[in-house]
Amino acid sequence: MVLSINCSKFGCMFLLLISRVFAYSVNRTQTHKCRDANIAVESQSSLCYKDESKCDEEICDIEMSQCQAIYRNISGKLRHWFFSCFHHGDQECGTDTCPLHYVPSHDLWYCCCTTSLCNTRIYYPLEPTLNILTENASTTIAAHKNFTTEGSNYLILVYILVPLSVVIVMIGLFACIKWKYKKKEDILLVYERDSSKYEYLNIIHQGQFTKLWLVQHQDQKMVVKLLLPTLQNLWTNEREIFVKYNLKHRNIIKFLAAETENINNKLHYLLVVDYYEKGSLVDYLKKNVITVQQMLKFIFSIVRGLVYLHMPESKKPRIAHRDLKSANILITNDLECVICDFGLAIAVDKNNFQTCFDKAQVGTKRYMAPEILDGAIVFNSESYFLMDIYSTALIIWELVSRCNYESEVIKHYQPPYFDQVGENPSIWQMKDCVVDRNVRPPIPLEWRNNTILNMICITMEECWDRDPEARVSANCIHERLLAIKDQTSTEIALHMQEETVKTLLLGHNL
Repeated sequence: MVLSINCSKFGCMFLLLISRVFAYSVNRTQTHKCRDANIAVESQSSLCYKDESKCDEEICDIEMSQCQAIYRNISGKLRHWFFSCFHHGDQECGTDTCPLHYVPSHDLWYCCCTTSLCNTRIYYPLEPTLNILTENASTTIAAHKNFTTEGSNYLILVYILVPLSVVIVMIGLFACIKWKYKKKEDILLVYERDSSKYEYLNIIHQGQFTKLWLVQHQDQKMVVKLLLPTLQNLWTNEREIFVKYNLKHRNIIKFLAAETENINNKLHYLLVVDYYEKGSLVDYLKKNVITVQQMLKFIFSIVRGLVYLHMPESKKPRIAHRDLKSANILITNDLECVICDFGLAIAVDKNNFQTCFDKAQVGTKRYMAPEILDGAIVFNSESYFLMDIYSTALIIWELVSRCNYESEVIKHYQPPYFDQVGENPSIWQMKDCVVDRNVRPPIPLEWRNNTILNMICITMEECWDRDPEARVSANCIHERLLAIKDQTSTEIALHMQEETVKTLLLGHNL
């Protein structure tokens, strides 16, 4: 019975899909139109300047088979800028919708599509790091929800032209796909809980896009990460990373559940993880100065977690985090680090490697690698991991900057590049600093004069090299840390022997 219901649903989906294809072919034989506007020459009092839906439509020439749209980030808002017909045979374009993607070389958002008036149905980017808004949010939402209903006038033609046998074949195909992924769905259900059983205690962090609640479930304290409805893609991605690949490691956050909850008639997305009462690494460094041994323990645990992510296992591909920073690292009670926040993480299988330029420039601006800031990423199976290595170097620098070595005066905590770009840098400030001027966080001479810190600094410099291919791997960093750990143990033993001799001599003199 369930199969027949699912199959009937898929049959409808298939018919709708065929209707879009048929509608597209019908549209190609009719007049091809596109929205037409150039805001740069429009009067500010014109209707088109104020509202893109008021812009004119253009009947395209026969050879102009595509529509295009350009948007610009004006004062923090993504604003329509240019619409027209055009033709580019080699350009990959959308069909019914026009999905915007960022073009760093021209500082604009661009899309193209192939059906009549398709550049009136803009698919806006929803990456959380963009921090931009559209002029007409309601129009945006409507564009997402309603474009699939266009073409319903052709359904009657589809019912006549599409043979029943094709529907039967597709139903059979759907049944096979349903059976193939049934096991995966069952695994996901294991992790779901009844969110009504949580006792919400207090908010421990309020961010721009998320809210962290400390909750009680039976006798266990947990953290509920509440994501806005627009961030479903991040929730889905993090859930899949943990559940599909069963991430379990002492230096990776303990994942407990992924749920949804209706709040004020809006569906919110919840991620439930273990509670780490000492908080994030950035908060810990703001309040505490650390010893050399503590610094090495922190670095060692971070790199150990990174090695686990970057190295493939039998049931786990290589995983790149893509948003490593001290705020995304938590401190355990025994003063080790765990890596958290996998909303932007990506699983990379070199046998099935796919790239997406639209999603390449993600993460926290301060920690973005030079190739991301410059929009000059050479995609291969290693590129994402080398970006993680750069971010790790900045985290190591933060740790060294708060390390109390040989009774030196320790400055207050500052994030990387604070002396160059301040508290909330733009992506253009970071590009000017990291790419154009090739600046890196300062390494004082005192660090160089300390044997242990100097070895750490050499590794840091290789990790934040401008050339991604020159950076060392997480496994290589781990091997170097083992060597440093051995040397540190030897130095501590020698130091203790010296202190013992001094004590004995002092006692003898007395």
